[in-house]
Amino acid sequence: MAVVITSHRRYFLVAAIVSALLAFYCASGALQAAMLFTGVKALRNWSLWTSLALVFASATIACACAFLPVRAPGTWASRLFAALSLFLGVASAWSVATYEAAADRCLDSGGSFNYVEAACDHFASQPYISFLARNGLGLTTTILFVSVAVWFIHLSRRTAKSGDRVRSNMALHTDALARARELDH
Repeated sequence: MAVVITSHRRYFLVAAIVSALLAFYCASGALQAAMLFTGVKALRNWSLWTSLALVFASATIACACAFLPVRAPGTWASRLFAALSLFLGVASAWSVATYEAAADRCLDSGGSFNYVEAACDHFASQPYISFLARNGLGLTTTILFVSVAVWFIHLSRRTAKSGDRVRSNMALHTDALARARELDH
């Protein structure tokens, strides 16, 4: 069976390739940030490059799914992926919330929070790092996984509705056959 590549699908293929290359580039930026930088600069660069790598990897998967001739997953698969994505989104949000709660407890006790090491320092003043710079990756993963969960919930409902239509059409067909048999007898 030959797959016909239309111009519409060709755009998705090109977008998937470009997104994959950008994801690899951003992943190398994240590794560079982890290896070459220290302190605040490492935290900011790691958060930025890792968030971008995650976004481009997701775009690669979305474009590849749009390119490939795959059928929609069944209701159970959509619900499973939705639950998994929702769990990962909540876990990511929980990570951000606990990090921020630790910083808040430290500041309430009169200390200075070291955002790079996630530790309270009662002796020296530590530099402030903006919320987005220190939690960019956590926010990105939360938004991404919750969005994927919503999409899979939408797919499961759409698949369930189309299954109901098929079942109702089959019931109508069965009723029509039963009536036709009654008329024959």
